Order: sequence, then structure tokens, then C-alpha cells
Amino acid sequence: MPISRRLIKCAAIALTTLATSAGAALAGGEVVYGNGVRQVGAAVPVPVPVPVPEVSTGWYVRIDAAYSQGDVSKYRSTDPNVDAIRADSYLENFPRYGLGFGYYFNKNLRGDITIDQRNDAESRGRGNRDYTVANVAGGTNATIAMRDTYSDSFTSSNSTGLANLYADLPLNERFTPYIGAGVGFVRHQLKGRQFSRTTTCIDTVDCNAALVGDQPGVTAMNSVANTTAGGINYQLATALMTGFSYKFWDNTKLDLGYRWLHLQGASYTGRSLTTLENLKIPDQNIHELRVGLRYDIN
Repeated sequence: MPISRRLIKCAAIALTTLATSAGAALAGGEVVYGNGVRQVGAAVPVPVPVPVPEVSTGWYVRIDAAYSQGDVSKYRSTDPNVDAIRADSYLENFPRYGLGFGYYFNKNLRGDITIDQRNDAESRGRGNRDYTVANVAGGTNATIAMRDTYSDSFTSSNSTGLANLYADLPLNERFTPYIGAGVGFVRHQLKGRQFSRTTTCIDTVDCNAALVGDQPGVTAMNSVANTTAGGINYQLATALMTGFSYKFWDNTKLDLGYRWLHLQGASYTGRSLTTLENLKIPDQNIHELRVGLRYDIN
């Protein structure tokens, strides 16, 4: 065999032996050298792949709708005699809708700011109040029977702004019950109130013009028109809520819950010489069944 071919063959055998030894050393196997020496190579650890965490801003937006029932059966006037005309001003059941945005502090704590609006509600009523006054004209009777006839109509609405904090109690990846509380304001708005009061003498004797010495045919002694074009009043609002959310997409959750809402009342001054016909909205406790969507911003 020529010398050049013999050198090439020896070099190939040396390279093969070196590669085998290196592979065995990296894998921690036994290496046998040409002189018969055996050596066990130390294993080189292979790094475990580290998953890249999903980056999230923690923010979310929400949209809600609610069916509400209040515990106030009617609005009031500051004149206790006018309460009778408000019997038809019921506002127990009404829709409410809202928007909000929030932030996840961690998997168990989040907060948001919400704005909710209640649609306009109309209220109308009529009523009478009978009473007596002294007969200063010197008629037959010492007192005269009188009647006040009231008429009232107005439109009202309100909106609430709340800062809320929730404790999330996740049961699994998709289903998360929660409890929460909120505090903020309620904006009462009164629109286009029209109030009138007519006072009439109804005494069958002393309002009879045919009887000598009695008041000559008094039928309408006084009439007052009181109009409040509108007004806005801000008061305190607080809330407690509970419910659960269900994640049906990666970034979207369905929210079903109950909210108890307490709204402080408001008063509005009428436009007349007397302040008896001022309108008063009492404090209200409202129970709401709510449904909404939350979208997580990643």
C-alpha cells in the first residue's frame, strides 16, 4: 500500500476514535483509548427549556345591563298633605346599563370604576285635601269647608359612579365566584315638573249665594301654579355585590351577579311664593340582577 494512502487511513481512524470518545464523554459514558486506558466521562447537563410567560397589562373593560327593583313606592312632597297624589309614581322595576374599566392586582384581587344610567321614569298624579277655615265673613257657620285639588307630573332619572373592589375566589381556570363592595355618587336629575293647586269653597251653606248673610257664591278662592323646569342633585351611593364569572374565551368573561345599591335622596325647590310644594326623593335601596361581559386587555 502506498504511504499516502496509509497515512490517510490512519488519520480517518484517529478522527473516528476522537469523535466517539467526545460523544461518550458528553453523554457520561466510558471511553477506551488506544493504549487500553479506560476513563468515564462526566455528563454535561442539558438546560431545561424555560417557558416564556404571557405578558398581560392587567387591565380590563366591561359592559353591563341590569334589572332593578327599588324599595321606594313613590316620590314625596315636603308638604305632607300632598303625599296622597303620588300613589301612581311607582318606580320599583326599571332597567339600568353601564360601562367600566378595571385592573387585576393579582388572581384574587381586582378593582374597577363603573358608570351606570337609569332611563327616564314618568310620574303623574292628582289628589284632593278637605279641611276647614274660620268664617271671617260672619256667615251661618263658624267654619267653612274647603278643598284643595292638586295635580303633579314630572320626569326623573339618575346615574351612578362607583369605585369597586372585588375578591375573586377561582375554583378552576374558567369558573370564578366573587364578592365586592363599592362607594361613589348618584346624580339625580328632575325634568319638567308641573305642579298646580286649586283651592275651592265647598261648604253647602256658607258658599251658597242664595243665603242672606253668607259668603256670596265663593267657588274658587285661590289657585297656585308651581313649575320646576329641572334640577340636578348629587348624593352618596354605596354598593355590595356578589356573583361569578365564566371565561368562555381566552380574554373574555361572562359576569352574572347581584348588587345591592343604596342611594341617598334629594330635594328640589319649586318656583312659587310658597315652598310647601318642594319635591323630595327619599333614600332608596335598590336590588339588581346584573349580566355583563369583561374583556381582558393583553
